[in-house]
Amino acid sequence: MKFRPQQDEWFQSPADGPPQSQSQLLQDEVWTVAEAANHLKLSRRQVWALTRRRGQLRSNQPLPCVRIHRKCLRFRKSDIQRWFQTLAQNQNRRSQ
Repeated sequence: MKFRPQQDEWFQSPADGPPQSQSQLLQDEVWTVAEAANHLKLSRRQVWALTRRRGQLRSNQPLPCVRIHRKCLRFRKSDIQRWFQTLAQNQNRRSQ
């Protein structure tokens, strides 16, 4: 007996709701360490340092990441952008 998944397990039909817009899909883009570093204009080593446990515990605004295993990190574009905006807002508040 073969397992045959229901149709909705493989794809979302148009009746399930409107498809996501292109901008929504790009917001959920997943980045590697190198891609996140490039976007933030940092080195890969600096990104790794920001994601180390010690760095995460010391920071009020830790860099959001998904740790797949010890040597594999991924970042969501939307999380990185939100994190950067929060840092900028906090810095503006301190300077006023």
